[in-house]
Amino acid sequence: EIDPPRISSLATLHGRVLGATAPEIAAAIDAVLAALTHPLVERARAAPRCHRELPILLRLDDDRLLEGIIDLAFLEDGAWTIVDFKTDAHLTQLRPRYERQLAWYVYAMTRLTGLPASGCLFSL
Repeated sequence: EIDPPRISSLATLHGRVLGATAPEIAAAIDAVLAALTHPLVERARAAPRCHRELPILLRLDDDRLLEGIIDLAFLEDGAWTIVDFKTDAHLTQLRPRYERQLAWYVYAMTRLTGLPASGCLFSL
């Protein structure tokens, strides 16, 4: 359950520790609430299987290892949705790199589970 007063309290506490301004804290609260109420995150919350910070390790055909941590993966109607959260200001510049990373995560999840997967870059 989403608890706006608790989110506000935590953001205020962390903001103080980090020396954030009141507008920065307010923006953080807005961002967290927007993320938690986003339809994609709501789908994850309702999914029968959902993993956060899921470590993966897959040996590729050429004996290289693919290793990473999937931010969010959820199973819905027999298929995985892989969500990679991005918060940096240079998303446009780095998008091709992030899309390659996400494609590897989708590939790994498909290989590891035998189920189809799709991916989504998530930023607010």
